[in-house]
Amino acid sequence: MNNTFPPTPRINSAMLGNHIGGHVRLVGRVESQNSKFAVIVASDNGQVHVQMAEGAQYGTRYMEIIGVVNQDLMVSELTSTNFGDDFNLEIYNEQIIKAQKFPNIF
Repeated sequence: MNNTFPPTPRINSAMLGNHIGGHVRLVGRVESQNSKFAVIVASDNGQVHVQMAEGAQYGTRYMEIIGVVNQDLMVSELTSTNFGDDFNLEIYNEQIIKAQKFPNIF
């Protein structure tokens, strides 16, 4: 599988609407999951529904999802990465806001 993706901005749940049809990176806490869907609590504490890639398994409490934002603001996962069980979403959210404000630095 080719894991090369176009530039993927790091976003929180409030930014989903600005990226409909685009590739994004979303980091959050896994709230719930089954074999097809997951609910992720994003860095700004908003809930994001994710359509998991076929065969995906979220093995840690925090995950990074690379996917495409659908019209209904659900993210269709292309790939994911385990981020462990101890991750500071508050600090991560501060970085996302700074990256949006100063895109030439990030």
